[in-house]
Amino acid sequence: MKQIYKSIPQTISINESSLGTSKTIKITIIGEDGKFILDHLSNPIKDIILNEYAGIYSKEITFHQNTPEQYIRVYFQSNDTIILPKYHPEDYSLIDLPGLAQTSELVPVGYFLDFVLASGSKLDIALTKGIQAYLSENRAGITSILKAAESELEQKTKLYFSERTLIEKKDYFFDKFTSHLWQFVVQYPPIVELVDFSLKIADHPIIEVPKELFVFNPLEGVIEFLPVPTGATTGLYSMLLQNFGAFGMSIMYGGIERIPCFFHATYKTGIFNALTDKSEKEMIRQLVSRRALVKLLPVIDPGFRQTSRTEGIDGVSSSRSYAGDRFLNIFQQQEEETCKYLMQKYGKNFELIIL
Repeated sequence: MKQIYKSIPQTISINESSLGTSKTIKITIIGEDGKFILDHLSNPIKDIILNEYAGIYSKEITFHQNTPEQYIRVYFQSNDTIILPKYHPEDYSLIDLPGLAQTSELVPVGYFLDFVLASGSKLDIALTKGIQAYLSENRAGITSILKAAESELEQKTKLYFSERTLIEKKDYFFDKFTSHLWQFVVQYPPIVELVDFSLKIADHPIIEVPKELFVFNPLEGVIEFLPVPTGATTGLYSMLLQNFGAFGMSIMYGGIERIPCFFHATYKTGIFNALTDKSEKEMIRQLVSRRALVKLLPVIDPGFRQTSRTEGIDGVSSSRSYAGDRFLNIFQQQEEETCKYLMQKYGKNFELIIL
């Protein structure tokens, strides 16, 4: 697939000598979401007339710098010449300019290769060489496999490995939040940092509570309010009564039983952070590497491809059968043990419905 950069002028052309000269050919570019892609002036790239030189039609276009990386479809249209089916449409990969990649990378390609070589006693020498050859020709491909493995394991453990900022909303219930000092349990521990805590009605901010009035348990993901004045702050209860009057008193004393999406907590999560133990980081890197290797082996050798799959009636339990079962079962067992440890440590070893 052709790659095309954003932010700088790029030429899109239809290289077909049979079109003839002095024809009117237009292009329209659609993104992955089905909407028109924008140019650098924020205008939709729609029905743009191509320039013609010696029977070759092209147009220089600069894609908007804020356009996300994605696959785009280029449609060529003309009322006075026939566009061949191979151009219906033509696909491009729209990417950022080469430069510093500021995305997180838990498992570098080099680390994965070292892991594979370290597993040489278990892997056949032909597989090891096959993987090395694949990596030497397709680093982008193995990076995608590693990212996919990381994402799958995050879904499995219900934990985020790389750091990210999340916003969670919870309803206000008088009995629950009054008796527990407005305790707020997040869905994705650990809590690395509490960024913001606000009270909103219909998504309209009414009070932003100073972070100093909260403490949180990082591992369990529990945020708790401390109704104690600090400095110039007079406490949340006083702020509510002062800002809301009778409405604030109704919240404090039970006149209102429930307010939808009243609490808004913004926090940073992710097991990989500045305070994470080195051994735990290594454990997760190996966890991702194992899953990526299991995904890569069927590409290298058809003998490792899945031969059958069964799923329990509960829709949760399942089992898979591979031609290389004896080898893959070792990695599967190691993965289960590591995932179980992480889920127990961060309080995700049981399903919890938070009202």
